[in-house]
Amino acid sequence: MALIELKEISLHLEGKPILDKLSLFVEEKSKVAVKGPSGAGKTALLKVVLGVFKPREGQVTIDGLLLRPENFDALRRRISFIPQHVSVFEDQTLKEYIERPFGFKNNRAERPSRQALEQALSSLNLPEELLEQSMYKLSGGERQRAAIARALLLGRTLMLVDEPTSAIDDQNTDKVSDAILGNDELTVLSISHDDRWLSRCDFVLTLEDGRIAAPASE
Repeated sequence: MALIELKEISLHLEGKPILDKLSLFVEEKSKVAVKGPSGAGKTALLKVVLGVFKPREGQVTIDGLLLRPENFDALRRRISFIPQHVSVFEDQTLKEYIERPFGFKNNRAERPSRQALEQALSSLNLPEELLEQSMYKLSGGERQRAAIARALLLGRTLMLVDEPTSAIDDQNTDKVSDAILGNDELTVLSISHDDRWLSRCDFVLTLEDGRIAAPASE
């Protein structure tokens, strides 16, 4: 069963063609990675699935729902997105960053216990002592792992991930891969150039000139 289905997607940004009649199927609980040269449209592809970019042609279906404005709220309650670069507010602590989504009405029932929070941090090699640390003082890799911890705690089963290990060393790449790719309940669509990450995905797709060029089973 395809949890994500893109049919004949064409996308132009500022008059430039980015995606060209691209079709993609992501089965439920599979781990799919997209790689390709800079400028090929990889991040744009994720933003189409998120509904940030509206394609010129084609349609997107997620969990049986068409990606249309009237379905955005329902769909976004099913999806976690982890960006490559984590934006933070001034003087925001790690604890405040992780807890922020749970202040919204739709997520209040999912607020994690202290034990669940500590377990999520431990699984990603983030010491509990960092909870009161300013996000500004954390390294790029620590911020990435904080974003992953927050996404995992939200408990959504569809995860979109943009270069999850770009600022993370080898040891912590294994931790991140275990947390995301080792979770049998997650469906994952990721962008990555990291061979260690790619080697653990079920399928690796190459995006070139706006099209899927060479799918390969890993």
